[in-house]
Amino acid sequence: MTKYVLFLSSVIVGIGIGAYQASANTSKPEGVMGSNVPESLVKSASLLSKSATNRDNSIPDLSEFQGSFTDAQAKVLKKNFKFIILRVQYGSNRKDLVIDHNIAMMKKYNIPYGVYSFSQYENVADARVEAKDLYNRAKDAKFFVNDYEDQTVTNASKANTNATTKAWADEMAKYVGNRKIILYSYASFMKTYASTAVNAYDGFWLAAYQSNEPMETSHSLWQYTSNFTNHGLSGVGNIDASIMSGKNADWFLSTSTTNKPTESTPPTNAAGKAQSYNELVSIKKSGYNVWGNFSWNKVKSTTTGKIGKVYSAKYYYNHSNGNKYYSLYDSKGKWAGYVNSNAMEVASAKEFKATAKITKRDYTIWSNFFYTSAKGTTANYYGQNLNVRYRYTLGNGNVYYSLYNNAGTWLGYMNSNASNLVYSSYDKIVSVKNSYTIWGNFNWTSKKGSTVTNSGQTYNAKYAYKINGNTYYSLYNANNVWKGYVNSNATNTLVAKSLKAKVKISDKGYNVWGNFLWSSKKGTSSNYYGQTYNVRYRYTTGNGNIYYSLYNDAGKWMGYVNNKATSHIYTKYNKIVSVKRSYDIWGNFNWTVKKGSTIANSGTKYTVKYAYSINGNKYYSIYNANGKWQGYVNSNAF
Repeated sequence: MTKYVLFLSSVIVGIGIGAYQASANTSKPEGVMGSNVPESLVKSASLLSKSATNRDNSIPDLSEFQGSFTDAQAKVLKKNFKFIILRVQYGSNRKDLVIDHNIAMMKKYNIPYGVYSFSQYENVADARVEAKDLYNRAKDAKFFVNDYEDQTVTNASKANTNATTKAWADEMAKYVGNRKIILYSYASFMKTYASTAVNAYDGFWLAAYQSNEPMETSHSLWQYTSNFTNHGLSGVGNIDASIMSGKNADWFLSTSTTNKPTESTPPTNAAGKAQSYNELVSIKKSGYNVWGNFSWNKVKSTTTGKIGKVYSAKYYYNHSNGNKYYSLYDSKGKWAGYVNSNAMEVASAKEFKATAKITKRDYTIWSNFFYTSAKGTTANYYGQNLNVRYRYTLGNGNVYYSLYNNAGTWLGYMNSNASNLVYSSYDKIVSVKNSYTIWGNFNWTSKKGSTVTNSGQTYNAKYAYKINGNTYYSLYNANNVWKGYVNSNATNTLVAKSLKAKVKISDKGYNVWGNFLWSSKKGTSSNYYGQTYNVRYRYTTGNGNIYYSLYNDAGKWMGYVNNKATSHIYTKYNKIVSVKRSYDIWGNFNWTVKKGSTIANSGTKYTVKYAYSINGNKYYSIYNANGKWQGYVNSNAF
């Protein structure tokens, strides 16, 4: 099994954590190694002699603050140092400005290099993302460093910071094969926040700016100064430097390990070159051979009878026959053979933020997908609501949730069948306004249909689920038949808006409905043609149609009718008015069309031809001097 390397900055054991300001000779920007070393230690380091800050066989660590390497500088680095260490990122969001150029220069002059991330992770998921981003930005580095000196984990309990820092190493191990993984920090910080996580790494990088090498904490590198000057780089000032401790350069740069599994016969020619992959894959199809070579004369096993079995695909090959082949390893790191990728399902993490209630007691919660390490059973959490952050789909169709408690502690992987996603009762009528897929599950594997933009089709949204920051409705039709899940952004919830007005039924061609699922018809507008009714509420459907809720003078509800079947009752007014106050001028009584506004004390004159009583207010229908209609305005404007 691959070990991981932890680089710790000790900076004198027992000193408390504090913010780095500046030494007597340098000022460190945020996000570079040692920038969070306690100020008192930096000041004491500035008193070291020149010999103590310029040791032989030093290893520099560099960032954008030393600039883009020129060809001349690259040649100096190759001549003077066994390897160098480059900063790649300050958290995931802040990529080093010159890293791509400087890596290119390393490759151009064949200079061995390792890389580091100044970590800013807040939880396990963040730590995994930062590790993966570091790898993706510097895949060819010889080793990878977690610079954990700034405590950013949200839940700062010792157990949580250790679990989060370990997760960084675990995630990086998926990608780097046998290359070293290293943690950097100073001693007091490590003992406070990463005392057990350190064991998950291959080694320690200890930062301690002092004359004598500290031996209280085992380490592989010792960062002894930030005032290194014997680097030979023209135009570059003081930089950080470290020396190896108990290890030689080959240990940092080598990928060999006594436990390294090997393929029986490394393929050549038709199979092409092995491409690093490091993904979990699961058998999804029977009838495929697992080959011992690409000569097709040695069958190691088959996929038959193993649907759902998980392997680590460390490499893949693009064969000349047009197929991709995975090189599989089992749970013990033993090579299992080559298989056509069409037989496998990649079990990669898919973000899935939701809450699941544990509803079954008899499921194991696993720490890996090889099922070699159980973290407990669902009986331990029965009836509890747990947070889901990721989901994984195996070849047999089983979906696993990655579970966390409310404190952010990772609990393990659980078969989703042991839980129900938490929902809230909604029970409201919604009307379609946008096109979205209607799903049969939250694994997004079963598509039941789609909504159509501006169709106005209505459903009863009985339940609401929070998934990945979005709300999803569980839809039922008028016959109470479940139709699926849809993103709430596809719909408009029918909400009653107060509208106190009198209308006359003026069109005979509309239905009067008893509900908005259109399953109960109370009559047609022809039954009420010419009659006057009271409107108490209005509703807007997804296609923009307005419906009025009608009552007779005795207070009896008559039903819902499209407002196009009505006209508002008015009284003739025929008076000239002068503007005194500012009010909006509307194009309708649904308040959806604004035509302008009056200007206070402007004295503008309008002719009011009609007056309407709406929501207890009087509204004038106003015309300008040329007899052109201007809109409706509250009479208080005059």
